Amino acid sequence: MGLKRLFEVPWRLPSWSKLLVLSLMIFGTASIAFKTFQINAQVVTKRNAYTHAFQGVIRNVPTDSIVVLEGLHKDILAQNSWNPYGLDSKPLILRNVHGVTQVIPALFPGRSVFKISGWTPKAAEPMAGPESKIRTIHASRMRHATGERNKLSTTHTLIAQAGQHKEGLLAYSARQYLIPGSYEATFYLNARGNPGEIIGHVEFVDVETKTALGQHDVFAGDKTVVLKLDVDTIGLAEPRVVYRGKGTLEFGRIELHLISTEILDPL
Repeated sequence: MGLKRLFEVPWRLPSWSKLLVLSLMIFGTASIAFKTFQINAQVVTKRNAYTHAFQGVIRNVPTDSIVVLEGLHKDILAQNSWNPYGLDSKPLILRNVHGVTQVIPALFPGRSVFKISGWTPKAAEPMAGPESKIRTIHASRMRHATGERNKLSTTHTLIAQAGQHKEGLLAYSARQYLIPGSYEATFYLNARGNPGEIIGHVEFVDVETKTALGQHDVFAGDKTVVLKLDVDTIGLAEPRVVYRGKGTLEFGRIELHLISTEILDPL
């Protein structure tokens, strides 16, 4: 009964008072709606200006070049109109995923390559040819089907231990484009167990054919494992760290080096 009386109180006011209260309510609602509209309009305006600024940077590169986008805001990377003519687009715009910059000189010989990076629009930077050290792949950038993130590690390693984790993929999914040539992949890890015991193995797998390009066992006591690869065709490869279910295997990172290739200038 008390609540009923409370809500009935305003409507016992004179008619002019009721109109005043109603007007204030309408005005307040309209003000909030208008402010919300203004805020949304400002966001859209800023986003469009941001996108147009990057488009201007791209227009300033030579038309027959290739532009690599790296570390840009998702609003820029999500543009669907970057390459309206597919591979014949000028300039051709690519996202730097899976180390695509490594295969550009082989796929598009003679074309200059520029990089646009960061969240602030700035002039595109010319990119030199690939260096001998292609890429460092950290465990924090890889998935795992067994084991777990080592919470005690400051370097964000992955770890699997007998009795707690089953055998399987301790690290996978970080793919890398490779051109024909010879490579060395150094896996930094820490394998613990009985002397001479195989704790796991490391490998590079061709993503298309699912065949191993190279594989090497990991023994108890190993801190690094160097895997040599000979690649015949341009393709996408995936490094993996496999745990055998024995001892303890902790994985930190991979350093991939291109040793030699006949496609590019000698490194």
